[in-house]
Amino acid sequence: MKQLQTLLLCLLLPLTAFASAWDEAKYKQIEKSIRVPVFADRTFDITKYGASLKATPAQNQKAINKAIEACSKAGGGRVVIPAGTWQTGALRLKSHVNLVIEKGATLFFAFDRALYPLVETRWEGLDCINYSPLIYAYKETDIAITGEGTIDGNGSDETWWLMSGKTPKSRDIVVEEKQQNPGGRADLLKMAEDGVPLEKRVFGPKKGLRPQMVNLNQCDGILIEGVTMVRSPFWVMHPLLS
Repeated sequence: MKQLQTLLLCLLLPLTAFASAWDEAKYKQIEKSIRVPVFADRTFDITKYGASLKATPAQNQKAINKAIEACSKAGGGRVVIPAGTWQTGALRLKSHVNLVIEKGATLFFAFDRALYPLVETRWEGLDCINYSPLIYAYKETDIAITGEGTIDGNGSDETWWLMSGKTPKSRDIVVEEKQQNPGGRADLLKMAEDGVPLEKRVFGPKKGLRPQMVNLNQCDGILIEGVTMVRSPFWVMHPLLS
């Protein structure tokens, strides 16, 4: 009986500590401070900027980013991805832009590392310069990814996941040096430990560090609603310092 009482006391102590640490008023205040971004009533159709279901990923990447840029410069609004499968490379969100992926639409990110330029990011909490996340924003205000469509990161044992040490199922796949060796992670850890400055922590080709699906770096006013995200190369959602 004494052992049972001791066990119950040990189980209850963490709950008591948790209850005493919970400040309902404080968390209600935080909830009230959350601001949902509002967007201008303007629509930018990616097909008007050169995007096509038959275009190459590079062509669609250029067109969609052009539409995003135009939308932001006009004061904001909706950049619409209509129904269909749109192959693309890395996209960069800008201030006051709501990227709307409509029902029946899929943003399909091609496995071509040339379409993912090196950007300032973090990898497992460590600052570095690495492949752009599939959807990326840096120090932007009022941005959104909404709609009922799908973001397909194209992660598999034959694409991005090879970089984490996966073995390709097909013998026809040529694995570049270090692609299967997660040695890049060890390199980054050592750089962080040694205090190597960010501008020298450059990764990318042959380093094995996969990009995140969505990385919103130091942004303010974010809404992500309704979309389905599948097959991420690495972490799915990374609201970095935002």
